[in-house]
Amino acid sequence: MLMLIRESYGNEVESEVLFVETPDRQTTRLTIVDKQSHQWITWTSIKIFFASVFLPAGFPDSVSIDYIEYQIWDSIQAFASSIMNNLGTHAVLKGVGDSSATVLAATITWLLRDGTSMSGRILFAYIQSSKLDSDCKKWRLFADLINDLSILIDLLSPYFSQYFLYMQCFSGVLKSLVGTAGGATRAALTQHQSRRNNLADVSAKDGSQETLVNLTALICSLIIVPVVSTNTKAVKSVSLETFNLNRFARFVVHYLETNGSVLPVKTINRRENVWFFAKDEFDVYTDNIAIGVSLQTHLSNAKQLNELLVLYANKETDCQYILTYDKQNKFPINISLPKNFDSKNLLDSVFQAIVILFAHNMSETSDQTLQLISNEMKNDSKNTKRLLELSRKYTIDSMSELSVKATAEGWDMSKVLITPNEWRFETQ
Repeated sequence: MLMLIRESYGNEVESEVLFVETPDRQTTRLTIVDKQSHQWITWTSIKIFFASVFLPAGFPDSVSIDYIEYQIWDSIQAFASSIMNNLGTHAVLKGVGDSSATVLAATITWLLRDGTSMSGRILFAYIQSSKLDSDCKKWRLFADLINDLSILIDLLSPYFSQYFLYMQCFSGVLKSLVGTAGGATRAALTQHQSRRNNLADVSAKDGSQETLVNLTALICSLIIVPVVSTNTKAVKSVSLETFNLNRFARFVVHYLETNGSVLPVKTINRRENVWFFAKDEFDVYTDNIAIGVSLQTHLSNAKQLNELLVLYANKETDCQYILTYDKQNKFPINISLPKNFDSKNLLDSVFQAIVILFAHNMSETSDQTLQLISNEMKNDSKNTKRLLELSRKYTIDSMSELSVKATAEGWDMSKVLITPNEWRFETQ
């Protein structure tokens, strides 16, 4: 027999098929299975069935490498939250159904709870929606934690009957934040996980997985398991290849400390601070930079705006951004962006800002340019022209090398999850 062609479904070895030509020139289809026992064939069929129901088509090649780890921790978290939510719902119904409560009072309580929830959802989306993309891991963890807090309030509300209405309204607001933050960040994570333009498939299979988890939790609704640790492990397992301000600060600081060494995607993501209420040493970089400010902000630092326009232009293009430093300001470093800015302009400006802040806090270094910048930082003179020139030159000299090394380590330099304010300038 002559083999004509070999095919398989995805990366499943068990699904391998050979098409062979027999001596009488008839094409025959043979299915290849490693083990011929009936039990093995049955198990393989079951595995393929469940994979097709709960995993995206083409798994694992059609999703990111962190897909399984994140989904495992996220499912554990969803299982625990679902059990707690069942207990919280029982407590709320118990409080609403108190013998002293009338049907009208219970109805009003429910309507007020839903009303405050809707208002909270609109207000939260208005205030924070533009930041959900850039810090999706933080907001994902935030959604999980306030979901747990809302369930805790539900559990306690029957024991504070005089404050039952207020507690339920507050719980409703928290749940609305969960819906907005959780839904938006889930969309960002799904976009990251889909690698074959299969966003809808990944999202649908995530919904199937969540439904299965909730069904299992209904059966085990009397079991309480720890939640917060699994939430943290879930978001920390996500390895986003794009820079936000925190990840870029960690990346650049390591680059400066090691004279050019860079960290891979997974290492930076593991180290990223995902807690809103916990500060670390990198907050000195994220908390002292204002991006997308009005040109008016710079006038107190450098009246000669033309000098800044020249400093931040290059031979090919007009002014790429404007950055000034004034340690007396609430945000010592202010960055203005042009209308046609791109990710390179944004990363260049933030790199320069981090260099200035790093030089302010460092001790001795073998890098002569960094040492010069540090010396200028220690100068009490209000004239920062020399500081800006040195840091700008260091940025131009370093960013090409940094971009090449970052790309080699798996970072996507074409997209940036840093959300500036809305001020933009345009040169005439």
